[in-house]
Amino acid sequence: MTLQNILTIIQILTSLENSEPVKSAPVQKKPAPSQSLFVSQGLQELLKIDITTLTPIEALNMLYKLQAAAKAETGNI
Repeated sequence: MTLQNILTIIQILTSLENSEPVKSAPVQKKPAPSQSLFVSQGLQELLKIDITTLTPIEALNMLYKLQAAAKAETGNI
């Protein structure tokens, strides 16, 4: 490494030290625990359903049940 290379490196490091810090990307907020809990419970319920064997009325009843649970969980009764 030559003296010129070392001086260039020192100049670059000095300019980096004097520059403003890089701003990081905003942190994404996690959902509230109650919302997260319902989502996982709601997804588990949906995954248990065999939609190929449901009759139309059973499907509507299942949607009603899941909607009522979501409303109760979020406080939107």
